Amino acid sequence: MSSSLEDQNKDSTNLESTNISYFGNQVSGHSCLLKGTSNSYYIYKPFNLNEAEFYENITKNKELALSSFVAGYHGIMNLPKPIIDEFASKINQIESLVPENQEKIIPSTNELNSNSPEKHQKGSPVTILRTKKEWFKQLFVKRFDNNTTSFLKLEDLTLNMASPCMMDIKMGSVAYNPHKMEHQLSKLNNTTSSSLKFRICGMQVKNPKLNEEYFRDKYWGRELKPDKIKNALALFFYNGQGIRRNLVRHYIKRLNGLADAVKAAVGYKFYSVSLLLTYDSLVDDENYDSSENPESYYDTKIRLNLIDFAKSKYDENLQETDGDLLIGIENLLKCFKYIQDNPEIGPHFSFV
Repeated sequence: MSSSLEDQNKDSTNLESTNISYFGNQVSGHSCLLKGTSNSYYIYKPFNLNEAEFYENITKNKELALSSFVAGYHGIMNLPKPIIDEFASKINQIESLVPENQEKIIPSTNELNSNSPEKHQKGSPVTILRTKKEWFKQLFVKRFDNNTTSFLKLEDLTLNMASPCMMDIKMGSVAYNPHKMEHQLSKLNNTTSSSLKFRICGMQVKNPKLNEEYFRDKYWGRELKPDKIKNALALFFYNGQGIRRNLVRHYIKRLNGLADAVKAAVGYKFYSVSLLLTYDSLVDDENYDSSENPESYYDTKIRLNLIDFAKSKYDENLQETDGDLLIGIENLLKCFKYIQDNPEIGPHFSFV
């Protein structure tokens, strides 16, 4: 651990309250995110040294345009072991409190219905977790480590959203670990990461008007083929009646800004980074053009952020930008522009 992080870790203040819970809007990830129920401003992600140092670097370089696309980083939080143990004892109860998403789509008969995801092997069927409750159950059981007491203290990107919709998109196609290159490339080659340099890792779409919610996990995203990706992305903007194209237009603008920021971020390599799209389903996008200050209103209701920097690196001697990430952004932009320009396109509901 670097000296600055050591000092920061020593100075961090422990939560006095035992009121911690899971982050209910999580749609992907390799660890269970926590949230203080008495403090709604932050989420707590299990500590990773490389990720902490990367956040430190971005935070110190305020002149980087990229910093506006990164969630606020507020140091390291130590949670006392008794608090973690207490939360661990409540995991089964918390899992039972996760609401079922109001999904009305009937899965096809050839799909499996299992609570345990199986590794995708050639010639074998794929198990798809099709509900939020099932996904969270796996997250609690397999991804929560009650021996972890240090956490990254990060901005809650859904803070000002009454009914958040979220989509996690894994960007790029470069395997970060050369010792696992063959395995990673084999997995990537069977997804849109290989052809498009991005794949959908998770999604929740809420439609309060119709009391519906669509939830999709990483297994659904892995099975998507390039010819279905535009319709799959369109599902994220579906309001029960049609595609919210004003939102698509706004994300196109932000993606262009992100592309410019990445082009200026010389020396940064974003291995296994994700792009998190978040918006409030209650946002009045139909009256966007007539509002007095639409950009200011959208700033808190629509977010686009890079997340997951555990494998990312900064090398001051590297005189280039991350071309793999840029290609992924460009292809995502093409998909969004197609959705915006083609009114006939509809959402992809199927689980296969």
